[in-house]
Amino acid sequence: MQSSIYLNNVSNVNSNSGLFTSSQEDAWQTLCVRVLPLFNGEGPQGAIEDLNELLRRCLTDPISPQFYHDIEALLRDGMFTLNSKMFGVTDEKLLDRLVEQWSFFFTYALPYFEAVFLPLRTDIIYRSADEAEAWNVRNMALRSFRDNVILLQTKRLEGNKHPSSVFF
Repeated sequence: MQSSIYLNNVSNVNSNSGLFTSSQEDAWQTLCVRVLPLFNGEGPQGAIEDLNELLRRCLTDPISPQFYHDIEALLRDGMFTLNSKMFGVTDEKLLDRLVEQWSFFFTYALPYFEAVFLPLRTDIIYRSADEAEAWNVRNMALRSFRDNVILLQTKRLEGNKHPSSVFF
């Protein structure tokens, strides 16, 4: 898959390759270390503007499809933290804990995550609305929560049906 997404006003990019350079890899690792605490209830590690600059240092022209997978991997790691809070919870309390995790994610972690990745919306020129939508970090994060938190609990939730809660 060849990317047709181009940067608008982003400096320090590697225009010859879709792969991270050493400094881009360092910037990405630093960004991940500073973003992951969001999923544990901590604030972002650094000012959002500084995290935006770290992200800009990771961007290539054109953006590599691998970068999409890197963001997905970061989200999976964050969702692992959220999902780990389901362990040890009784089946009777699982739905309550899932609602707590959703509320935390939607009202706290997601807005910060979107703010960190704002340059993907503001600094990139996309060829089509479909491309722009594919790089929508909010949707990526929501899908990740669904796939890595909710869907992993469906068996337990389905097994927790009480006869009084079944409607005919």
